[in-house]
Amino acid sequence: MDSFHKLSLEEKADAQKPKKPINVFSIDLQSVATGKKCNDRSPAYICVIGEDNSTIYETFIKPDRRVVSYTEPYTGIKSSDLDDAPTMSEVTAKLKAYFGNHPTIVGQDNNFGHTIELMTSLGFEKEKDYKYIAISEWFKLYQGSRGGKYPYLYFTLDVQLRALLNKPLSRGLGSKGRAYMNLYNAYKDKDVTDFESAKQKCYSMRGYLRKGHKEVPFSELHPTYEGVCQGRIPPGQRTATCPCGTRKW
Repeated sequence: MDSFHKLSLEEKADAQKPKKPINVFSIDLQSVATGKKCNDRSPAYICVIGEDNSTIYETFIKPDRRVVSYTEPYTGIKSSDLDDAPTMSEVTAKLKAYFGNHPTIVGQDNNFGHTIELMTSLGFEKEKDYKYIAISEWFKLYQGSRGGKYPYLYFTLDVQLRALLNKPLSRGLGSKGRAYMNLYNAYKDKDVTDFESAKQKCYSMRGYLRKGHKEVPFSELHPTYEGVCQGRIPPGQRTATCPCGTRKW
């Protein structure tokens, strides 16, 4: 990534631009903290993954606000990565040319705020101009009354990868985008029976990991990091709110 990052935005675009517009892709956006609350974030890295799992476009992004924390152990982003990075407006000015008519974006769930903001800035309106596939919707398990006010059980990306592709989620930059596409390609042509089996595999894997056979997430280990809320309930806390009070469960 270091040698790649030294290229100018124009050189990157020329080197990476596909011969024809892409119609199915995933977007991996990584953010840095620009405030103390869990929703004070600004995109600082983007990676666009094609249907064949190739990297279509990748660059760091210089935030338009002062960075409070890079959360480097989690994001993998260092201050020096952003020194000569293009702004978001420069990135979006180049990015639209990569996409075909009414493209399909593959992601994990329906909470994809930065991706919506990105597509809106490109002039794309959800459903009207592009389709969004949430992988977690494919594998959600109906619980009925057992789930209380939440009738469906959703599985994390790590659970889905371990259960269905027999590999954990990598921490590297761009790894989530590749994971979305791997799951999409593995199940895009499956039938109802295959999906029902996949849901049960995810449920079993979730139970296995909940017994202590997993790495504890960064945000669970560090509900706050460098004074910045990570959006998780601190261990032992009875109230269902994150440290900054923004998220409630």
